[in-house]
Amino acid sequence: MRRVPAFGPRTPGLPELVEGLFFFFFFFFFFFVQQRKEVKGFDRLSQAGISL
Repeated sequence: MRRVPAFGPRTPGLPELVEGLFFFFFFFFFFFVQQRKEVKGFDRLSQAGISL
């Protein structure tokens, strides 16, 4: 069997993983900014984390 480069085009799931992590980071950052605009931003964020 021929070896496949670590970051080669045939690596399964790598593009999906990078895109998923980037989207998750962007969504979390946007959510944090929206919560930060409120007076009790950190309290609401902590309550949301506990409820989840």
